[in-house]
Amino acid sequence: MSDDLIVRVLDDADERLEARRLHARRYLDAGFVEDLNADGVIDDPYVEFADYFGVAQSDGRIVGVSRLIASSALGLPALTEFDITADARRRFDASGVVELSALAVERGAAASRAGEVTKVLFRAMYQHSLLRAGHTHWLAAVDVRVARHLRRSYGFVFEQIGESRMYLGSETVPVVCDLVAQLRYYRTVDMRSGDYFCAGMVIDLVEGGARVAGSTGAHVPIRGRLPA
Repeated sequence: MSDDLIVRVLDDADERLEARRLHARRYLDAGFVEDLNADGVIDDPYVEFADYFGVAQSDGRIVGVSRLIASSALGLPALTEFDITADARRRFDASGVVELSALAVERGAAASRAGEVTKVLFRAMYQHSLLRAGHTHWLAAVDVRVARHLRRSYGFVFEQIGESRMYLGSETVPVVCDLVAQLRYYRTVDMRSGDYFCAGMVIDLVEGGARVAGSTGAHVPIRGRLPA
């Protein structure tokens, strides 16, 4: 059960390195990258601009990772690597847009529960974005099969904002998710997914959308070290 999975925003340098190594191993295994650097990670200029989220089992082992990249002088990766529509680029001048990336789940211990690890990770990031960080949109460059899975299994409504192309070894499409519009979708259309991803959140429907009226914060990841 997911009750024994713990999610944190990783502020500890050693844990961030462990999470980055997990991401790098899985991408190397999948053939998305050809080699790693001397630290066992992927060379990446966006690391310093990202919040890393780690999922640990009760024994402290990190078995899942993803990150949210804030806008910086480098911009956001998907806006650089893909041909994004002009309308979408205008919308992404807003400070509340972050890029979701570097999703990876460990083999072995987590193999039989990869979906569970991913689900608890997405809930933590979704609630963090809305309740703590003030994010309005998730931008992502995602494998088209993964995008379908996230819609079918988690109810995330992604808008395609550019043409798909081969990227890191698979057909990848640039998408965006309006996090506030997602609240309304969970409240009125996909209430089953909403019960999970919005657990502990109080949502009010308002004209043209929805808003968070309150929350217990039960599933918002705190910052700090994961249990040893």
